[in-house]
Amino acid sequence: MIDPIEFSSRSRDAKTERGIAKWLRSQTEDERWEFIQSALLSKAVKNPNLPNALILTPKVGLKKEHLFCILAISLKVADPSSMQAFLKAVLPGLGYKRVVHYFKSNLIEFPEKVGMALYFLPNLQPEVNIQQRKLINTLRKELVTYVSGLDICSDYLKLCINRAR
Repeated sequence: MIDPIEFSSRSRDAKTERGIAKWLRSQTEDERWEFIQSALLSKAVKNPNLPNALILTPKVGLKKEHLFCILAISLKVADPSSMQAFLKAVLPGLGYKRVVHYFKSNLIEFPEKVGMALYFLPNLQPEVNIQQRKLINTLRKELVTYVSGLDICSDYLKLCINRAR
């Protein structure tokens, strides 16, 4: 139907997004993942803060392993303005607990990206329940403990940590 690189370079268009999502749902799981991955990793992304592929991700039903790959991509390429889009794309398929545990397991390698995620996680659901609040607080404590011994504690990271309290 459409080339993923061409799709990633386009402006947002609801009609096109619906058509591509419908077409992708008719494809095999691997073909869906190839399209999303190619669009995410494309150098032709018109708006690098919100790749079009992230908008399609929750609509096409990817496997959990592919959603974890999207989280891995977020750790490498997300900036503060796109981290929220990455989280919104994977939370419906993975759930809050898995996403928090994923970031906790990558804390040492990507502390600033974990801080970004920590900034947005409490506000992605209308009501954060007690268990989710405990998960966030545990992640925040681990991040504070780890980052306090590093030189990278930037103003943005401090803001992320304080906002998650």
